[in-house]
Amino acid sequence: MTAIDTIRNDVTNLSETEQVAYLNLLKQQIAELEASTSQESTGLFRTVIAVEVLSQGVDPSDMSLAEIEYEMTEGSFSGITYTQSIQVVSQDEMARLLSNQGSDASFFFPEYDSNEDN
Repeated sequence: MTAIDTIRNDVTNLSETEQVAYLNLLKQQIAELEASTSQESTGLFRTVIAVEVLSQGVDPSDMSLAEIEYEMTEGSFSGITYTQSIQVVSQDEMARLLSNQGSDASFFFPEYDSNEDN
């Protein structure tokens, strides 16, 4: 399935107002991505993706993403994903973001010294 097919499927179940808002969001994200890639790209990205789930009788808040995805595609949930933002980040910013998630910068950068003053 191509990205266009995915977007078409995502948009099909939205109202006309939601479709316009969704397309405007996509335009904004494309502009941001073009602006960020016009700079020297580090190849490091921070992407925020939201999942909207509609369910009956089941609270998915304690489920893993894999379980939610299964329920959305094979089970009893209806859902949609949105890419909320995409950012190109520097190595130092990625190290900070990894730390915020409880990971170490060596996850991506084996040579990274977390004791350096940045």
